Amino acid sequence: PATPTESTLVWWNRPITVFRSQTTKQAPDARSEEAVGRIEGVADLLLEQEVVTEPAKLEDDRGYRFLAGETYLFTILESDLDELAGETLEAARDQALANLGEIRAARIEQGSAKTLVTGLTTALVATAILVATLIVLRLLAKFLAHFVENRIGRWKRLRLARADLRPYFATFAEQLVKVAALVLGLYLVCVWVAFVFNQFPLTEPLGAAFTARLRDLAEGLLRSAAAAVPGLITAGIILLIARWLARIVDRVIGGIARSGDTAILSADTAKATKRIAIAVVWIFGIVLAYPYLPGSGSAAFKGISVLLGLMVSLGSTGMINQ
Repeated sequence: PATPTESTLVWWNRPITVFRSQTTKQAPDARSEEAVGRIEGVADLLLEQEVVTEPAKLEDDRGYRFLAGETYLFTILESDLDELAGETLEAARDQALANLGEIRAARIEQGSAKTLVTGLTTALVATAILVATLIVLRLLAKFLAHFVENRIGRWKRLRLARADLRPYFATFAEQLVKVAALVLGLYLVCVWVAFVFNQFPLTEPLGAAFTARLRDLAEGLLRSAAAAVPGLITAGIILLIARWLARIVDRVIGGIARSGDTAILSADTAKATKRIAIAVVWIFGIVLAYPYLPGSGSAAFKGISVLLGLMVSLGSTGMINQ
């Protein structure tokens, strides 16, 4: 297997420095593991005194050794630096010392009884608020689903041919309300997790990372929704044009069949021809609108399209023969 190009030294859920050097006998990930073991071995000593550094050199590679008292922790070398970012050895040393100082302050704060009690109290209050909010959300979702169902049931007419579409629309609206409530509930749980993590110094970086992921996810969804609007409008226009053409075909072929003795097609032939022509128009309309649908380029969408095409091909064999 290929040797990892870099490995981040992480302790107490906080990054300290990044190892990238390939000049040592150890890979970057092995250096990180050994450094974590040494740091944990002198964890109590790090509470009493700060880490110091001293110059070091490995062959022609300069660096700095990090020490806790007389105990060696790790070494940063020039070959560990990010050359593309213009990182310097002194800047990397200062950043690592600052990160270790932040960890030391967080560990001292975590050991405070006041911090622990305050964090637990805040977490319990947040949990109670979350539970109450989820209960209210569930009751509100039931009320809205029942209200929408009754409202649609009062509509006077919603039919397609002889089929009454009101029950189907009512079921769809009810499930839509329930799904929206479920998504909102999951979002509230994620916010609660991030908030609770932020109450304790040990898990505060995890809470910040979780909050950033939620924010990025929400921004990504909004961007995707905004980017999909032009495609949906284009697909809608194409389908409207296909509907208009289908109506023209219906009227033209219907007029030919109603021409009496001078009719070019008989009634039965015109009826079959009209259905085939309308089907062809809609097929072309769907094919043209397909690339503009959101997610049409994904592998899942393509797989479903292939499956539907195969089903239609096998199911229409008899009709094509006729």
